[in-house]
Amino acid sequence: MARRRVIGAVVGWTLCSAITSASSNRVTNRLDALATWIETLRDSVAAHRGLVAAIESTVPSAPASLRANIEALVIRVKSGTPLDRAFVALAAELSDAAADEAIAP
Repeated sequence: MARRRVIGAVVGWTLCSAITSASSNRVTNRLDALATWIETLRDSVAAHRGLVAAIESTVPSAPASLRANIEALVIRVKSGTPLDRAFVALAAELSDAAADEAIAP
């Protein structure tokens, strides 16, 4: 009986570690993608006349995991959504506290 409990505990701990690692890797990859995009946006702002043009220019080079979100950001801004509200919507789509901090107006 004790052996089963030990085996069960080891299996449970292994599964929790695997799930936590996968989740942690997903979050880390998402934050890395966001940091990459923000750096690209910063560089684009320096090279363009305005923020909207800079955002639009980053779509093709945006990390694949964020590209659809950045495209939606461009669409919102072009359709007349104020920039601060468009960025708040982007942060909401990403559903991540770190993204909220990075994108907060």
